[in-house]
Amino acid sequence: MQNGDHMEDDCAGAGGRPSGYVPSGATGTTAVREQLSSVKKELDFILQQLRGPGGQVQRIDLQEVERLVKHLEVDRGELAKRCQRLAEENQDLKEANRHLEVDLSAARRELENSRRQLRHQQIDLQLKAGASEQQEAEDEQPSAEERLTQESLEALQAAMASPGSSRQMSRSELTRALRATQEELAIQRARNQKLEQRRIRDSQRCEMLADAAERQRLEITAMRLGKQRKLAAHPQTVHKPKMLHNLAHTMPVSREVRPWAG
Repeated sequence: MQNGDHMEDDCAGAGGRPSGYVPSGATGTTAVREQLSSVKKELDFILQQLRGPGGQVQRIDLQEVERLVKHLEVDRGELAKRCQRLAEENQDLKEANRHLEVDLSAARRELENSRRQLRHQQIDLQLKAGASEQQEAEDEQPSAEERLTQESLEALQAAMASPGSSRQMSRSELTRALRATQEELAIQRARNQKLEQRRIRDSQRCEMLADAAERQRLEITAMRLGKQRKLAAHPQTVHKPKMLHNLAHTMPVSREVRPWAG
């Protein structure tokens, strides 16, 4: 039946012509000959399929054909079940992927919040360090007494540099200038020692603040990991908004850095 339908389709529309087309003249004869040639090739192919090794046409075993059809139907049913199972697995994978994307987005938001809190803490530390440096710069500026001592020291240096000028200065003036120079040196040493002690205290305070920030970060990370393990072990016992509420309250809180008491 299929071969007959195929031949009718070929006869109906050779070369893309609509059914009912009637050729005329030499063109019509050529088209009919081409159509008959294609039909002959089709019949030869069918006979070749039906012929046996000896070249004779074999009889079609209907029982064998029926058996093959039943086997094909069984295979088709199994393939249909497999396709259905694969479609369900694909749907489950899409759903799981969607949940993973939601969890990944939440984890990224938490990471960004943690980074923002750490940046705020770093800014606070930098502001505290900047205030300390400004105070040190103000302390380093010489007072009026120190400026007078510096002027005396410069005058003494100029007097010692020029030959013959020391004769014009009295002994009391030289003694006064020398004493002022010694006092200036003592003040400079004390100031340097004070600055060094302050630098050591500030360095120790920064190290303590960095250690405290690191401990806080590790504690927050451990708390989050513990909550995530608990939720992974018992996902059905925790409501989603409650879980987000708990995670939101585990964010690091910006605290004011207290000055070092030492």
